[in-house]
Amino acid sequence: GKSLKNLLKLSKAHKWCYNEWFYSNIDKALFDGDSEFVLCLKESFPGLKTRKLTRFQWGLLRRLMGRPRRCSATFFEEERNVLKDKRQKIRSLQQKKTIDLELVKDLPEEIPPLLVVGTSVTAFLRNPQRGLFTGRIEAVDTANKRYRITFDRPGLGTHYIDDTEVLSEEPVESIFKSSLVAKQRPRSSSSLFSNVTPPRSVRQTPHFTATVRK
Repeated sequence: GKSLKNLLKLSKAHKWCYNEWFYSNIDKALFDGDSEFVLCLKESFPGLKTRKLTRFQWGLLRRLMGRPRRCSATFFEEERNVLKDKRQKIRSLQQKKTIDLELVKDLPEEIPPLLVVGTSVTAFLRNPQRGLFTGRIEAVDTANKRYRITFDRPGLGTHYIDDTEVLSEEPVESIFKSSLVAKQRPRSSSSLFSNVTPPRSVRQTPHFTATVRK
């Protein structure tokens, strides 16, 4: 216990714990779901109903899926951009903005709602003291993707914290993606023009064109 306490006094240890175990509400939905490999399996092999395959069978699947990308600066940059894009889609759904079903098919079915004023949270603070601290939401700033939080510890005060660094200490009820998208679907063209009388057909003289062989 004493060794762990001494370890957690180090700034690098704090950073490691934060990156390893702390997930904000908006990120928890993304990282708790199926991995990209599982999603790729479901999309490429919808008939695959088991994960108990032999080594040869897994090797065959990997060959069919193509060569994996290698770790590089470009790879990590692409992954960060994908994460940012998914976060923005979740924010759009949280704010009930119109969004196409095809654009959100890479998101989990259950979407975390916007946290409301008065919610008890744990948030990552950088100044005046760096670390994870508990507090309470005082305001929601959707335009800048952040919450205004008053921290419990004396001297920390009130600060704006990005929504990617805020975790609710209270249970929140998820929003189902399908229900949000269904509400946003416009009426089909057939329903829009169902009361319009179609024009009478006009007989036209057919035109014949010659085929030019090149």
